[in-house]
Amino acid sequence: MASETVYLTTGDDWLASYGGKLASMSPAISVVETGSPVAEVDAALSRAETLIIDPALVSGALLDRAPRLKFLQLTSTDIDDLDLAGLEARGITVAGVNEAAAPAAASHVLDLAMTSARLIGHPGVSGVSRYPELAGKVVGVVGFGYVGIETVRQLQGLRCEFQIMDVRTSPQGVQDELGVRRQALDRLLVASDYVILLLPLTPQTRGMLDLRDFRIMKPEAILINGSDPRVIDPQSLVQALDEGLFAGAGITYRDDELESHPKVVALSYPDILRGDTAERAVGLIADNLAAIGRGDEPRSQVESITFPLLGDPSFWSSRFAPRRV
Repeated sequence: MASETVYLTTGDDWLASYGGKLASMSPAISVVETGSPVAEVDAALSRAETLIIDPALVSGALLDRAPRLKFLQLTSTDIDDLDLAGLEARGITVAGVNEAAAPAAASHVLDLAMTSARLIGHPGVSGVSRYPELAGKVVGVVGFGYVGIETVRQLQGLRCEFQIMDVRTSPQGVQDELGVRRQALDRLLVASDYVILLLPLTPQTRGMLDLRDFRIMKPEAILINGSDPRVIDPQSLVQALDEGLFAGAGITYRDDELESHPKVVALSYPDILRGDTAERAVGLIADNLAAIGRGDEPRSQVESITFPLLGDPSFWSSRFAPRRV
């Protein structure tokens, strides 16, 4: 039985309109729509060693229909509810499009920070053409993945002091290149004028920030949550804002209670995978398919983050686990 690269599509996802370009870059792709007859979908999945798919379509039942699957290329950045540990246990390598989407996502996060600062009443620095509200400030980035790195990169030249927190080490040379200082979370919260959360949702990050953390932030600080809302305890956030523990917050998701709060700015992520970003994502997917064909590692890999909790004897050694690039 010949193996295949299968692109399982709903027919109206963003990649569908780029199917011709992707096929020209990686011609050995079978395109199968989810609405096709079950037998046709099953036949394609049974042959697939590589599957291009939106993470919302991934389930245990679908994976059981693809016993030969070795590589999963995701077409969306929305992967917080994906069972990465389960995929790894099946021996499946997973890559996303986060690397391609990072510049647009970082720009949105910084636009939110700037808007939040203006509405809360933080003056900017005159003569600075972009993001003047952040110029010369201490910017703390919690979660230093693709979007975190790009966020810092877009603020280069504004005389910011950058502090980062991540349980994994940064890719080789990135910290020196960008002039960032790695800190424990408490130190970052105490020192930062802007706290930007760019975390994946994991058992360890769920409810990671609560009232105790908010009490040690600067009263004039602004919190920007570019992550899943579940990384913050919601009641603690409302209480902290009501008590004036910090100046205000920007969120990238819908929340009726928070959106009505006078100290909150809500600016949901736009449809990032379009235009130049979509072109970069198509190129990334094509590069990954070629790399897999050669037996090389794909780019923009997505891995589960399962580090021990405080109190586990291996906690400290786990905090600096190397990251694949």
